[in-house]
Amino acid sequence: MANTQDLKNYLKMSDLTEGQSLKLLDAGEIKEVEFEDKKTKEMIKTKVLKFNVQIGSSMETKELTLNKISVKSLEDSLGPDTEKWAGQTCIVESVKTVQFGEIKKMNILTLTAWDAEKIKS
Repeated sequence: MANTQDLKNYLKMSDLTEGQSLKLLDAGEIKEVEFEDKKTKEMIKTKVLKFNVQIGSSMETKELTLNKISVKSLEDSLGPDTEKWAGQTCIVESVKTVQFGEIKKMNILTLTAWDAEKIKS
């Protein structure tokens, strides 16, 4: 039996707001998911990167699936080994992207300026 309260443990990037900070609590996990393509209505399997995160000063832990732009942003700053991502504080930024031929705002994760400078030195 499914319990809808279990859904409260999961976040989407669209659930976050610009300027919000969150901490990556672990090295993440790559999971295979299946979803329906909006154009073709076919089922597609893909891999996603999920992390346990803590939002702001809250002690509550939730699971967040990162979008591809967030993965690229963090990979550019920290490298491809997600073990190095654990414990990092990120900030939510809103960027314009093209999705299905339309310009839309999308939330992404970047390192806070302080963390980015600390890593460079």
